[in-house]
Amino acid sequence: MIDFLKEHYPYSFEVLSRKEIGDSLGKYADPSAYPWALLWKHNNTFRKDFQGNYSGGFNMAGYFFDRTNKKDYPSTGLVNSYAQTGYRPVINGITNHFKGRTN
Repeated sequence: MIDFLKEHYPYSFEVLSRKEIGDSLGKYADPSAYPWALLWKHNNTFRKDFQGNYSGGFNMAGYFFDRTNKKDYPSTGLVNSYAQTGYRPVINGITNHFKGRTN
């Protein structure tokens, strides 16, 4: 993911643990300097059909956390079953949305 970000994401970023994002002390504590976090959660999409068969699996979905207001913005509900590449469409979407803007 870090290699992908370096190659395709033109803005400043830091990759942190969930603990570092929520920490009220330390380098990233100031939400005015680091107002947003893109977080990932695992979704269970197992479903049972009428015949008792299961389908689905564990998928990843990204959502934004507003560090200033301590508010989660809901996920789109769209998931990606390829956990190792689930971040690519999200990062590309952000980059395309803000194309031409500067930090």
